[in-house]
Amino acid sequence: MKLGPRIAIDFGTTRTKVAYYDVERERAELIQLGLAQREIIPSVFYVPKVGSGRILVGDDALAQVDVDPGGIVREIKREIDRIGAKRCGVGRLAPTRVELAAEMLRMIRLRCEENVFHGQVIQHCTLTVPASFSESQRAKLVEAANHAGFVDVRLVDEPTAAARAWYEQQGESLGNHVLVVDVGGGTTDFSVVEWSNNRFAPYAGVVPEGFSQGGNDIDDEAFSELLMLQREEDEVKFQTFRDSLLVKLRGLKEQFSRNLARQKLVSGQTV
Repeated sequence: MKLGPRIAIDFGTTRTKVAYYDVERERAELIQLGLAQREIIPSVFYVPKVGSGRILVGDDALAQVDVDPGGIVREIKREIDRIGAKRCGVGRLAPTRVELAAEMLRMIRLRCEENVFHGQVIQHCTLTVPASFSESQRAKLVEAANHAGFVDVRLVDEPTAAARAWYEQQGESLGNHVLVVDVGGGTTDFSVVEWSNNRFAPYAGVVPEGFSQGGNDIDDEAFSELLMLQREEDEVKFQTFRDSLLVKLRGLKEQFSRNLARQKLVSGQTV
């Protein structure tokens, strides 16, 4: 079988995107694997009860948010190296975080092979990682990719990838050194990249810094404040509503930069 191209996977805390370099067009192209939003795969997982099905990822997992919210798992990226199983309650499967990430990456690989590159074997991938990620976190992401069937796995820091994309849009270098502030859903990075050999690369003179907080933490903090105002008997119901709403809300954030004028969010009986 023919070997397919290397794919680049931005496995984010909230959403995931996949791209490859189109040799004929001489540019990077996003691969449309999502359902609700074609260029976006929700970084959401669904862990079923034992004997009732398999682990679901992406849009398939998102469809279970209102059906069985207790099995929804999100934001595993920043805790990818945490030891032990990710438990979602009594009677459910208990996969590790690496196993969950592998399910997402395996789905991406198979869909690319079957629906995008039509039978070509996809064995090579590049994963973006926060500059502040530890060696342990990086190793666990590579391990997940290996479990998913990728043989050759490379890592690139997210700020460096962002600088390269920015340069492509600018069409010219506006300086030899660029400070990148990358605020993601789960992490925030500060990194200086250097223009060298016709590309941006991490600048050795400044150590990348960051912290494990991002845009999602603002949402969580707001809901924590609201939870304090709830009656005790309503807390469980409120928590279920919170998980459902946040998963949907974060899936919409991408659209606000695309002239989204109006959108309804439905969680249970609440609109």
